[in-house]
Amino acid sequence: MTSQIKHFRKKQILNRRRSRRVSSEPDATAVLDMASEELARPELEQGESSLVIVRHKRFTVYPMTEEEAIEQMELLGHDCFVFCNPADDQMNVRYRRKDGHYGLIQPALG
Repeated sequence: MTSQIKHFRKKQILNRRRSRRVSSEPDATAVLDMASEELARPELEQGESSLVIVRHKRFTVYPMTEEEAIEQMELLGHDCFVFCNPADDQMNVRYRRKDGHYGLIQPALG
């Protein structure tokens, strides 16, 4: 069943990528929204960063193993996944590396 889920998920991702290539032009409302954001933003002073946080997200973090976190990340189609690791009772982040393997970020103790 796990292999079927992985196969289905991979198929969804490939289809989504193909559809993004076809519809790469932004629609008129998106262009207008971007233009209005540019006009609404005050001019930046020299040396200021133009990076702005545009979204905040809250979610419930469940305890799960590192392998379960990978499965959840794959099912959701995300590149990273935050979870509570019951082995050390800490928040961990599992992420997909550019080489296709997975990485784990753990807080330093002490």
